[in-house]
Amino acid sequence: MTTTEDPMVAYIGRLRANFEKERESIRTRTLAMGYVFGRAAERVAAGGDVPDDHAMAFADFYEQHTDGSWADLTRKYAEFQSGKDTPK
Repeated sequence: MTTTEDPMVAYIGRLRANFEKERESIRTRTLAMGYVFGRAAERVAAGGDVPDDHAMAFADFYEQHTDGSWADLTRKYAEFQSGKDTPK
């Protein structure tokens, strides 16, 4: 039996692939959450308020609309803000 036919090697390969997908999702959501919390802190410091679900909503939006590059955070946040009141 070669290593490519070994069921344990295949299982470990699947575990690694799943881990990489989860890690990338966690990274993307962490970037989005950090960005939106920073923006929320600016807004609160200026006397405004932020809805409780604002961060999660942006994280969901960002995860669905990004290629994973942190460089698009500002643009995606502007898109999120402009589309918030748009009926789904």
